[in-house]
Amino acid sequence: MNFKNLRFFTVDLTDVIDTLKDDEKIEEALEKDKFTECPKDQLYSVGFVEFFEGYVPKHISSGHNHFFKVGEEAKLIPSSVIKTTLKKAVAAKEAELSRYLKKEEKEALKAAISNRLLSQAFTTYKELIILVNTDLNIVGVSTTSAKKAEMAIALLRDALTTFPAKILTPMSSPEDVMTNWLKDTSSIPDGFQLGNDATLKSVDDDDGETIKAIKADLTSDEIAVHLDGLKKVKEISLVYDDAVNIKLTSDLVIKSFKPTDTYLEKNLPEKTKDEKADEESMLFLQTELLTEICSHLLKIFKCQTE
Repeated sequence: MNFKNLRFFTVDLTDVIDTLKDDEKIEEALEKDKFTECPKDQLYSVGFVEFFEGYVPKHISSGHNHFFKVGEEAKLIPSSVIKTTLKKAVAAKEAELSRYLKKEEKEALKAAISNRLLSQAFTTYKELIILVNTDLNIVGVSTTSAKKAEMAIALLRDALTTFPAKILTPMSSPEDVMTNWLKDTSSIPDGFQLGNDATLKSVDDDDGETIKAIKADLTSDEIAVHLDGLKKVKEISLVYDDAVNIKLTSDLVIKSFKPTDTYLEKNLPEKTKDEKADEESMLFLQTELLTEICSHLLKIFKCQTE
């Protein structure tokens, strides 16, 4: 499993740093929140899973980086199915009894139907990676969703007893800074280059017009006209250090993370017969780039880290 997206937060690791340095303590802490499959009568289950399938540890560490994997299973029962099934069941029961059902009778019928459908429901299973970097004091989750990221961090907080992560608080407006990159390319930070995609949105109101430029010259006159028309950058594609392509959003989420083929050819060890070792090599290489980018973003946007 590789990183494609990252939503990251700052975190005070003072009270957990000793635990993070002790593999046995970490595993013991994660055990109480380990993943179990949904029972027949349960809609949802979440917990820590083996980081590499078939290997016991639920976390791995490399230098300043600590990795955890969260498994999430959910059963899918569309509300429309419950509603339709309940309507038919109520009609049949009322016809049988020759009277209207009371509120509590309908609720009992709905509960019985939900339980029956639950045992027949399809399930989805997804995994998230949590990355904790003790040098930058950040935690990142492999998702663009704030809700999913907060869920994963809450799980880690429960396992470690404390884990005070905070959303990023940039002193410089990301929208203003990224918009200025298009207006004045000399303002683009060292190590970064413009890509070919951007999303611009009117600043007049929340329902303002949105423009998506795809495979475009972001320094073109056409883009400049939109910027002069009071549109700001909501998302922009960038190339970092000729090594990786990313998209950066106005809430500093890293999306579509993809190392270049040239970079991988130069830096990724040749594949072996050890699948776990190969996955580790890719993970550590990606993380090196990700943490470099996160470090730059914290400085570029003057994010408070305390």
